[in-house]
Amino acid sequence: MKEYTKLTAFEYDILRSGHPLERKFEIIKNFVNEIQDEKIELLGEIGCGSGRLSYLLANCFKNYKIESFELNRGFVEYAQEKFKSPNLNFQFLDIEKSKLPEKFDVLVTIDVLHHLKDIKKSIANIQSSLKKEGKWIIIEPNIYNIYIFLFQLLSKNEKLFYQIETEKELLKNFTILNKKYCFFIPFWLKNPPNWLKNLEIKLENKKFIGGSVVYFLKNHLTNSKQATA
Repeated sequence: MKEYTKLTAFEYDILRSGHPLERKFEIIKNFVNEIQDEKIELLGEIGCGSGRLSYLLANCFKNYKIESFELNRGFVEYAQEKFKSPNLNFQFLDIEKSKLPEKFDVLVTIDVLHHLKDIKKSIANIQSSLKKEGKWIIIEPNIYNIYIFLFQLLSKNEKLFYQIETEKELLKNFTILNKKYCFFIPFWLKNPPNWLKNLEIKLENKKFIGGSVVYFLKNHLTNSKQATA
């Protein structure tokens, strides 16, 4: 398999499609639906890649404005051409260097934080780009899953996502509303049988089985009960 940094936008789009993308979309959609009693106008994805997930969100939440940001200019151009919707916009941005141009109600980052060199600066930029009590959904590789740990460790352009260290930084400005483990089925299995999909839901939310860790955060600390590992 090619390193992700050498993939074309089209190759990346194909790699990230199928069941894994559908599950990520489902998790994000369900969380946004849960907080719909709050006034949501602006939803953003940082590190949107080829743009397919943002497109799914734009078509699901037609009353929201979706702004998506990506560091790879070629991917931005691909997304702008491939995924068009009246409420969706793609643009270039490096979150390690810049805050977002607007304040968001909900932000999403998928497999972004473990690539960053300055995670503290990036978290600060994201926190500053959220409205008061705005929500942030994080999905990152789960190093407690031995397969994921070895994959991240041995891949040239991947880094390990250290949950405990990152959580300490997150808790300075966020409340962890929920934390769970997801994605038992490997990403390369695009169309698994229904019995395996059902098994995934039953098994995945265990620390050593789920392929990713998922955080649901709220901007600014409150007295709400914090989730534990």
